Amino acid sequence: MSLTDNSRQSAQTKNSLCLAVSACLLGQKVRYDGAHKQHAFVCALQLKGVDLMPICPEVEIGLGVPRPAIHIVERSKQLMALGVDDQSLDVTQKLNHYGRAMAKQLDGIDGYIFKARSPSCGVGSSPQKRADGRTKKGSGLFAAQIMQTLPLLPVVEETGLEDRTRQINFIQQVEAHRFWREFIALQPGVKQLREFHQNSYLNLMAHGVEGLRDINHWLDALPQNGKLNKTQRQVYAKLYMCQVKRLATHRRHEIVLRHLCVRLRSYLDKTQRQVLANMLNDYSARQLSIKKAIDELRLIARGSSLAWLAQQTYLQINLSLEMEK
Repeated sequence: MSLTDNSRQSAQTKNSLCLAVSACLLGQKVRYDGAHKQHAFVCALQLKGVDLMPICPEVEIGLGVPRPAIHIVERSKQLMALGVDDQSLDVTQKLNHYGRAMAKQLDGIDGYIFKARSPSCGVGSSPQKRADGRTKKGSGLFAAQIMQTLPLLPVVEETGLEDRTRQINFIQQVEAHRFWREFIALQPGVKQLREFHQNSYLNLMAHGVEGLRDINHWLDALPQNGKLNKTQRQVYAKLYMCQVKRLATHRRHEIVLRHLCVRLRSYLDKTQRQVLANMLNDYSARQLSIKKAIDELRLIARGSSLAWLAQQTYLQINLSLEMEK
């Protein structure tokens, strides 16, 4: 079953990464047929200390287990959640209402892993029977409400976590969201925002230099100091989260590492420069994972007086959350 209100509140107040997740992915037998859809990566996150908030909206609105299957059908230009066998079963309003209500309780989470193809939880993969008889794909009603209310929140289906690159990318997204959430809670000014941006620079670069340029241009137009108003916070947050939602490919990580090789060269001794060069060569040849490359950078940061490098969020993301081979 999903968490009680008290355990939800407890999980959200801990100083650790917290994600919401479709309860069936954790092995809970909450599906319409009494089964589960346990997912290895989701369960591994829990074993590695991530706080997971299991939620099954269909159970929460009172459908029970087992229960009649529902699907999404278009009626009068509105998407509705109706019973597959009994069209009089209509849980549209209940799912929409619960989605809006639940979104208000998720301020302390940094990502959501949804069950693919679910009429309540799918993210762009749920079958929807349209009025013209065609079946298209869209989002489940509950998931759509969560995404509409919390547009910055990183969301993914379990099917988008099947390879290490996408696992790492999702980890980067939720960690970036956590960094921003904790930063904005301090009610920062423009000067502090510029410092936050500088500390996030390498991480943002790993998701594409083009998007990073757009953020830099926007920041250049801000006054040097002063208060950060609500609109400015919202604009930066949107640019920042849109950037980290771009896929950080092997090539993009390589660009970051090459950038660091150039920038650090004059600050390091011969031995450290050689370590950095070897790391770059091994990563370029795909003989070294990005996790191990970043581990090398952490060692260099600790062994030098380069405070700016140690403060980079790129080095603070917990990539050990990815699945082992």
